[in-house]
Amino acid sequence: MSVYIENNNTISDSSNIGSVGDSIGEYTQTYNTNPLDKIVELYERLLKEEKERVKTLEKRIKELEGKA
Repeated sequence: MSVYIENNNTISDSSNIGSVGDSIGEYTQTYNTNPLDKIVELYERLLKEEKERVKTLEKRIKELEGKA
């Protein structure tokens, strides 16, 4: 199973220049992400970690059975 996750990132840059020798710059970065995408991303990461944990435990069981 594969899931395509698209991030909708918005970056805005604005500069305000005042009188001579006086300048103020402002840079803001806004990330708009879908909460459902974050849940799917988290679930996939948890599932991957669980699979790795099961593989490690199966390997340890085989090692212990070989020593007994």
